[in-house]
Amino acid sequence: MEAKVRQELFNLLALTRAEPGCINFDMHEAPSDPSLFLFHKDWASEEELKCCFETPHIPRWIQQNLVSGILDLTHLRKVNEQQLHVVSGR
Repeated sequence: MEAKVRQELFNLLALTRAEPGCINFDMHEAPSDPSLFLFHKDWASEEELKCCFETPHIPRWIQQNLVSGILDLTHLRKVNEQQLHVVSGR
């Protein structure tokens, strides 16, 4: 099963990286637990990110029930230097 999950994750990476607006999509593995992954992706726009979740391969991957733990999605925005100066008062 572990080999199937890993292969499906690599397939997901390839399909997602080919989508319009995908700047990067990286998979990280916990050194102490090869079954724990973190994914980081950057998109050119919010609209293209939204379209990513509407592609057929995302729901297909989720429906395979390959995830045995918590699937935690957190949407963050990159902070640029100008925004940092506003917050710090400089």
